[in-house]
Amino acid sequence: MAATWLELSKLNEGARVRFVRPWSILPECSIPAGTLATIKENNLNLGIGISVVPNDKALQDALKESPGAIYLDAPDNLVPVHNPETDKFWQSETPLEVLP
Repeated sequence: MAATWLELSKLNEGARVRFVRPWSILPECSIPAGTLATIKENNLNLGIGISVVPNDKALQDALKESPGAIYLDAPDNLVPVHNPETDKFWQSETPLEVLP
């Protein structure tokens, strides 16, 4: 089940996630659904975004220009001053699910 932006904002570095749907990041690189990854940097509380590193070595190699990481921009309307518990953008789904 896809996590919300609010749920992702609460994760620490090292948390494990999985892509629940494909994610295109470059014309020559698409992340398939089911890809496992680890949170590298989480700046969602600042309204910026989140960086994850795929567990797949071939994907890491394809992402060499971004030190092997995939950056997911926060939606434009994900503003930290809004109440994240009720704000529709904080409550919208991401392409990731949180793993135990």
